[in-house]
Amino acid sequence: MRTGGYEMDIWVFDNPDGLSAADWARQHILSQWQEAAGGPFTGPVNDNGQINEDRVAEVSVGGLAAFQADWFGGDSTRRAIYVTDGKRVVSLIFNLYPVENNPIARVEEDLYALILSTFRFSE
Repeated sequence: MRTGGYEMDIWVFDNPDGLSAADWARQHILSQWQEAAGGPFTGPVNDNGQINEDRVAEVSVGGLAAFQADWFGGDSTRRAIYVTDGKRVVSLIFNLYPVENNPIARVEEDLYALILSTFRFSE
């Protein structure tokens, strides 16, 4: 059983072409897959280099259009949410554990949803 606290990784990237969150994230994920070059890659890309549509979704974060991608994380799903203001892309990454591994998994999912609902860009 899992023990420990909550974690969220936050990365900020430039978005010089003003891409949508979905377009930027798709390019970023495929770039990571190419960099792995046959090595271990747990992201939502199949062996043919195509995004696995069952593991991605267009979502909303803080009222902004966003893109969600699920990565295999061993005993969890490593969820990445990408959101943009047109100039920057913010990647918010956290683990979701199944109830079998973590009795309070549903509470954690609600906490992450609450955090995401308060996300805002500032200058």
